[in-house]
Amino acid sequence: MKLISLQKLLQEAQIVLQRFPMVLFSALVGTVAFWVIIENPNNNVIYTKLLMCAALGIALFFSITLFSEREQWSLNRKIIGHVTGLTFLIIYYIYLPSHEKDFNIDEVIRYILWLIGVHLVVSFILFLRKGQITSFWQFNEVLFIRILISILYSGFLYAGISIAILAIDQLFEVKIEAEVYGRLWGFIVGIFNTWFFLSGIPHDFDELDELDFYPIGLKIFTQYVLLPLVTLYLLILYVYSGKILIEWELPKGWVTYLVLAFSIAGIFSLLLIHPIRNQEENRWIKTFSKGFYFAILPLILLLFIAIGRRISDYGMTENRYFVIVLACWLLAIAIYFLISKVKNIKYIPISLAVVVLLSSFGPWGAIAVGRNSQIGRFVSILETNNLMKDGKVQKIKKDKELTEEEQNSISSILDYLSDRGKLTALSPYFEENLDSLLDEELSSYDKKQLVAGLIGDTDLADKNYRDYQTESSTYFSFSTTQYEQDFLNIRGYDNYLKVQVTLNDTTYYGDATNFQLTLVPDKHKLVLLKDSVAILDFPLEDMLNTLIKEYPDDDSPRYAIPLSEMTIQSENRKYKAILKIFQMNGERIKKSKNQLNEVMGVLLFQKIKEEKE
Repeated sequence: MKLISLQKLLQEAQIVLQRFPMVLFSALVGTVAFWVIIENPNNNVIYTKLLMCAALGIALFFSITLFSEREQWSLNRKIIGHVTGLTFLIIYYIYLPSHEKDFNIDEVIRYILWLIGVHLVVSFILFLRKGQITSFWQFNEVLFIRILISILYSGFLYAGISIAILAIDQLFEVKIEAEVYGRLWGFIVGIFNTWFFLSGIPHDFDELDELDFYPIGLKIFTQYVLLPLVTLYLLILYVYSGKILIEWELPKGWVTYLVLAFSIAGIFSLLLIHPIRNQEENRWIKTFSKGFYFAILPLILLLFIAIGRRISDYGMTENRYFVIVLACWLLAIAIYFLISKVKNIKYIPISLAVVVLLSSFGPWGAIAVGRNSQIGRFVSILETNNLMKDGKVQKIKKDKELTEEEQNSISSILDYLSDRGKLTALSPYFEENLDSLLDEELSSYDKKQLVAGLIGDTDLADKNYRDYQTESSTYFSFSTTQYEQDFLNIRGYDNYLKVQVTLNDTTYYGDATNFQLTLVPDKHKLVLLKDSVAILDFPLEDMLNTLIKEYPDDDSPRYAIPLSEMTIQSENRKYKAILKIFQMNGERIKKSKNQLNEVMGVLLFQKIKEEKE
């Protein structure tokens, strides 16, 4: 067997670079951004935004390059196309929030939809003209196989080099930082994987229409693995449907995801075997295809009933919106393939891309529909209790309270809006100006409690994660205004541990792997352990009593404690340490005893004297 020379590999790599310069540039930017993030995980908004735009840019510039090649654009038109794509990414970068705290679920959902949409566009951008079904399938088969091979090569390469690094670390006692593995992963996934994938993309798209090769492995996988699994899920769902009819009960919400997974897996299976459906020995494929689309119609009805029940009870959210939209898409696809004589498989990714991209913005999009639905539920509950007058919320009187179910519903609505940074969307329904009341410095926890307090139901305010009180206990939480990077000034110390210590668990991040910090709640202290042996104590009772006295429930903000008041030092003849706490939660039981439940902070320490063996 003739080995491939290094010169040949370099030539092929150069060809890929010349063909896909902006794709590889995006991969490089994303990789560097990822490296910076793993080196300093805190407050890297700039690099997080760069990483998001770079990942989007890989698929975007890939589509632009392929389309320009298919349409045989001139060099100037290619430049204009890539500059347009770059301009879009720059605008999107500017649009993204500039502060980490402003990154909410809405931004994540919109980004994921765009990422999915752009990747779907890749599958059909070359085949928008009429016909070209064979070349469309062959191209996507190349992409599918190429993705699998790239993942395989990248996985083995990463595993192999990682083991080699670990061997050097263990055998030669060379201290290798954990971040090295992260940087390696970033390089292989970002640079190597992208470059390797691009090297297998065909140049002559017209030749794809003349190919009649079908991988036998793909047929075996589809015919003997995917299709039997699809049939199994079909039987399970039909048996469950029979159970519903016999017991005359509404379907469980979880069934919606099973129906969607089954339907999408079935469509994917039929796409994989589409080229061989007309072969004499594969006539069963047409029969199976028609039977499949008939079979999913009752299941789509089941899906509508299940999700309809959830929406009726709890309103619309993004997840339920996507279920409804996908159910409508599945219904349209099933009807099309049942009544159409052409059965153009290109319509599957094209229609799905349109649905995904349209769902990402506008008043019809998932974000706006979900928000408006939850606000509508909020108003409806208050109107039912005669707490709305002239479109404004009227405070609950002392002799009237919301039911527990209504309190839970409003609490979940406030959670939903707060998680998306949209509590101010309720402003039109309050006499008070929420825009000024909900100060940016307030925690989401305090914002929800403030809005609940404006309604006037004490129990409702309690449900919104504030220092709530019962007859037996008062819950407290203290936190600083400073960011975590302020804590990591390690001058004078050799090691640090970023910790989240609770009664039952401890999460660590730092460079001292053989040290642990544990909470002793009944003695109100933290204990630093080395190899399970206690070496330092951090008594917190005096600090806790001082904070409770200095910052009572209603008089002073407990979310803006100076860092100096939440810092404690400890030292003995072997070690010295300083613990900087940025949040401390607990409970004052029967107004007599404090119990610590959670401490989050950064521990800096160093050895003063070498321990004797």
